[in-house]
Amino acid sequence: MFLERLYWEDGLRLDSKVLDKSDTTLAEKAAYANFLPSNLRQGIVSFDLDMESLSSGLILVKELKLYIEDKSLVLFDKTYPLSVQVKDEELAAAIPLFLNISEKVKEKEGNKYIINHLSLSVERDYNVKYSIQIALFKSNNGQLEAVDYDFPLLSLDHYLMDDLFLNMNRLVAELKAFNKFVFSISRPYASIYLSFLITRLDRELRFSEINRINVNPLHIFNIIHDIYSLMQVSTDDGAENIQHIIYDFYKPISKFRLLIEKLFDICKHKKISNFVQFHLQGQKYICEDFPDEFFVAKRHYFVIKRKHDAPNNARFDNKNVIRITSISRNKSIVTLSLSGLKLEEVDTSMTNFAISLNNLDTLYEIKKGSEWDFVLADRSAVFSAFLESQNFEFFIAFT
Repeated sequence: MFLERLYWEDGLRLDSKVLDKSDTTLAEKAAYANFLPSNLRQGIVSFDLDMESLSSGLILVKELKLYIEDKSLVLFDKTYPLSVQVKDEELAAAIPLFLNISEKVKEKEGNKYIINHLSLSVERDYNVKYSIQIALFKSNNGQLEAVDYDFPLLSLDHYLMDDLFLNMNRLVAELKAFNKFVFSISRPYASIYLSFLITRLDRELRFSEINRINVNPLHIFNIIHDIYSLMQVSTDDGAENIQHIIYDFYKPISKFRLLIEKLFDICKHKKISNFVQFHLQGQKYICEDFPDEFFVAKRHYFVIKRKHDAPNNARFDNKNVIRITSISRNKSIVTLSLSGLKLEEVDTSMTNFAISLNNLDTLYEIKKGSEWDFVLADRSAVFSAFLESQNFEFFIAFT
């Protein structure tokens, strides 16, 4: 039963207690009337910290707007600093941050008002109206470091989302590479839909980063999960072993982390396992007797792998010294006049695109052309040794 309002009647004494009860009744009704997304009873709208101050043990709030457990709005108005200095003796493996809400009387224009006064502490304060944990930190070499703490999120405007946005944008790059190099070959029809979903995620992330307070976290989560589901359904196991990650409104950060990690794992464990190796014969690196799978593969890559006993500073950074052609053309044409296969570098540091060859140094995609036709017809490939080539092994991988 809701108490709508105080019933006024003649003879009722209008003292402070009666008027306060009237205001309280209206405030309680207003709280019930508030409807938060997904019918949540509490949630953070906006929360930002000064990350630089953490190095000195100071937790300084820059923005804070949230609904607490009775759906009452709490807003930091920035008229006073909202911070807490963590003392050396308080540094621990886990340092909770509590938002303490107490009531104070403020006089304005001749009238006295009750306002919420906010403060922070690293322990729960039982002497205030509300004491709510809103964040968690840890000590790292004497400095504070923010760690994940789950609280219902009503938007993406939260300091923990900074790292999540970095991971989600990196995930987009990973997914694009995975779709191009693996999925488009093994699942060409599903690859078209995956490309659409990746493009949609990319677009939504761009919008969300500049409009964080306007975006529901569940919206982004569902787009990422659609990608996760498609990649699971399209595996050899099919839909029988599909695993769903159900969004938890009270553990949004944890669920985002888990879903993103699962997708990174899928991209990381897809490898090219078919390859042929060049062997040094005199001053030539020769590769011949290609297997039948070589000729039906859709994509081919020239792989340079640093030997385990090579100097740590050995790096390959000049593809122009390698002019790959067929053995027959190498014998009949002056080497300097050969253009060789066209090689396009693949940035493995940005993609997690993996080949089952450890210590991968450089990866090039072989572009098809007339020179490639000679290699296929001759079933062989060759190039001349060069300065410091003894530090590397050379392969052609194919998918």
